[in-house]
Amino acid sequence: MNITNYSHTPDPQMVFEALREDTILVSLNNVYALMSLANESGVKAIDRVKIRKAGKSYGSMVTDANRFLDEAGIDEELKGALRSIGKSGVLEGAFIRLPWGQNALDGLVMNGTHQGLILIEPVRSFCIEIEEIFKDQLGEEITPSLICSSANISGDSNGSITNRETAIKFGIDRGVKLFVEFDFEEVVEKGSFPIFSFEKMSFTLERKGPGSDNIQKSLMNNGFLERN
Repeated sequence: MNITNYSHTPDPQMVFEALREDTILVSLNNVYALMSLANESGVKAIDRVKIRKAGKSYGSMVTDANRFLDEAGIDEELKGALRSIGKSGVLEGAFIRLPWGQNALDGLVMNGTHQGLILIEPVRSFCIEIEEIFKDQLGEEITPSLICSSANISGDSNGSITNRETAIKFGIDRGVKLFVEFDFEEVVEKGSFPIFSFEKMSFTLERKGPGSDNIQKSLMNNGFLERN
């Protein structure tokens, strides 16, 4: 498996070519993930590495939160409220799960909803560069452009991988050919990203994770009601 630090040697074309062939392993600071292009072959690539179980779905790598909200099947009040909160950056590093009424790739929508990870830097800029090549070389305008899932076997009782050595071993064992990591500005709490689902002006914390308490407080301070 080729290991590259994108902060030191940025090469979006190399990464894109690897994604055209298979899923890749990426460091997201507090957890490790598999990333693929949002097309049928990309979904199948993650399926193969994770040995995906039925009833599981993958999330988006969200580089543009406004575009993600526009694609979701939500009303204008919720869209406006999430846009307003998003400007503060408080939603970065969390999945937001929204009603998704439009057609989507198999494996991305579950029970009528789709979730997207609001990316932090430098991962967001990295993904933007890959998306631009995706559009230019494949001529595809797809939302989402990139999808992700935890770097583990589907349903693994040990949960997501947060240790670099374990992530590398997983990648090698599962035949992943590229691992991309970054120099992050700060050390963060390790663990899976929190997941918040929304319905109108209410939310449910579907999974706790780093930063979830701050997000809960911000949502309630901005008029959201918490559902149990």
